[in-house]
Amino acid sequence: VLQAKGDVLAFLDRRDEALEHYDKAFTLFQTVGDRLGQANVLLSLGRMSVNAGQYDQALGILAQARSLYVAVGAQSGLANVSIFMAQIAAAQGDFAAAADYMQPAADFGKAVGHPLGDQLQAQIDAWRAQAAG
Repeated sequence: VLQAKGDVLAFLDRRDEALEHYDKAFTLFQTVGDRLGQANVLLSLGRMSVNAGQYDQALGILAQARSLYVAVGAQSGLANVSIFMAQIAAAQGDFAAAADYMQPAADFGKAVGHPLGDQLQAQIDAWRAQAAG
């Protein structure tokens, strides 16, 4: 509930209030040892940082979320954070990093038979071509 409140407040662009709720949610998840909950809060914080134009901060936060998703084996969470990180890298013109970030999402999509897997792979291939120059 704390994270959901933070998400709503972030959507309403009430950043300080959102941060308070995210901090409380993260602390609660940390206290009970819920790494997936921590990762989900970090994903929300990363999105909020992107919306504020703080891309480097966002990538750092999202990298923490990605590590937690990997640690708990949350493939869908890893796919979501990977897509988001890839979009940031591509927007900054770092197409090689964007392709690397996106690969787990494409692999997951293909593994579960989701058509997005092929679409993501096509985007990865395009970014790799751009990076190669």
